[in-house]
Amino acid sequence: MLLREKADAGDAEAQFYVGRCLELGQGVGVNRAAAKGYFELAADQGHATALLYLASYFWEGKGPEGVNKQRAVHYFQLAADQGDKDALHNMAIFYAQGWEGMPQDHKMAVECFRKAAAKDHAGALYNIGLCYYDATGVEQDFGQALGFFKRAAELGVAGAIGMIGKMYLKGDGVDQDEVRGIEFLSRAADMEDVPSIFNMGLCYEQGRGVEQNRNKAILYYNKAAQSGYPEALLNLGVISEASEETRLAAVQYYFLAAQAGNLLARRNLGRVFLYGIGVEKNPQEAVKWLQKPALSGDIKALALLHEASMLLNKY
Repeated sequence: MLLREKADAGDAEAQFYVGRCLELGQGVGVNRAAAKGYFELAADQGHATALLYLASYFWEGKGPEGVNKQRAVHYFQLAADQGDKDALHNMAIFYAQGWEGMPQDHKMAVECFRKAAAKDHAGALYNIGLCYYDATGVEQDFGQALGFFKRAAELGVAGAIGMIGKMYLKGDGVDQDEVRGIEFLSRAADMEDVPSIFNMGLCYEQGRGVEQNRNKAILYYNKAAQSGYPEALLNLGVISEASEETRLAAVQYYFLAAQAGNLLARRNLGRVFLYGIGVEKNPQEAVKWLQKPALSGDIKALALLHEASMLLNKY
């Protein structure tokens, strides 16, 4: 029996593959609307991969209906209920971040990460490691975190390799070994893991595990900053502010980091506007940037905000 005939006779696996042929134009012309129809037939019979394909259709807006994130989440959930590891990982992220109207639920996120990790999903292994490292949805457990990071690292996850390096640098759950930490961080940085690139810069700036080298630190910070990494932008700002010739550049770095949500950059930006460092004094602009870090409990930002407010009250 031909594949199309089996699909039309109700075979879920055949329905899925006919959908794939129509989607990719294999042996037939590309017809995404018809492909979606066959995916729906297979999905109605609980075909997990078809459910995942339908989820991606609505998530990416491949079909004639366009993007519909809520329907996509519905299909991801159905696929996750079938035990699909990619769907479980996606649902974990949705729970962790509260996407598409879902309530943020870190415990549910951990549960979904755990189920996907049990199926050796590389991203889930890394993310549940982060949950144990940061105490998000679970009690902090560096041993558990390291175990998950090691499994993810074996699957080639650069971020996990970098986190192992960070743990050795800090002595989190392991005997502190800065040289070994650098070995892992360097590997991850070579794999373009941006946090590891930043941390290599930090190590060169501070002389941790390597000989202190400000120029190498700046090179790493610049590379991380090119990806918009806020902490790298902040540190470039601090370095630039130290020299009168580069203080305008410092303001620009602080601005980019602040725009990315870095509260220390907002405090520094408020400070340079308050005192006229690299820019003209502007207490009103200073207040604008100091409010968020002050509200977060930053004592220094609160003091600067008070000073800026006093100046405004004089005018």
